Amino acid sequence: MDENAPRVAGQLRALAPEIQRAILAKAFAFTASRLGGVAAEVSELLNAIQTHGKLSPEQAAKATAFAAEADKRSFQLEEADAPRSEWLKPLSEARLATAIAMAFGPHPETASGAYYELLRSLDHGAGIERLIEAEISALK
Repeated sequence: MDENAPRVAGQLRALAPEIQRAILAKAFAFTASRLGGVAAEVSELLNAIQTHGKLSPEQAAKATAFAAEADKRSFQLEEADAPRSEWLKPLSEARLATAIAMAFGPHPETASGAYYELLRSLDHGAGIERLIEAEISALK
């Protein structure tokens, strides 16, 4: 995670909630594309936030359950000495699903919490910070 993360999180937190979620939705789509395709469960979450701008309580619960299972799968693969590329994908999808549930669930948490979770979905934030900074700058 980059040393700019706290500054970017603060800038994101200072925005109106609907603007925070719009920026995060773009970052979620970017992350999914960087992962080279995501599980069907994550695709459904992305479609829901693009179509409805939020997740239903059932979708948020599914996101949380998916994240827990993906975390477990990742841990099992890592413990079995699977190549990093095998266990990193479910771990990344778990972080992405958690961030989506945090930002778009029925009781949205702070944008900065979702942002930090999202940063952990890709190696070194892989452009997420730059995308979010560019979106915030475009508002000025």
